[in-house]
Amino acid sequence: MHFFVIEKLKTYWAIVENRPLKQQEDSLVHWLVKDEKKNKTTAYARENAKGQRSELSYKLIQERSGFIYLR
Repeated sequence: MHFFVIEKLKTYWAIVENRPLKQQEDSLVHWLVKDEKKNKTTAYARENAKGQRSELSYKLIQERSGFIYLR
């Protein structure tokens, strides 16, 4: 019997006005906790027992006309 692990990888592009505080390429880790009653999700910088770990990696692609292009 064989088992497979499926990992979701999504790519997003963003155009922002402020340069990220860290390096041109970095990863951010947060724990997401959903409030079902309010249908709202809150991100916490510290590990949270109720939260789901979420990792976001970004790379600064270009700066032009006062905007920062991230992937």
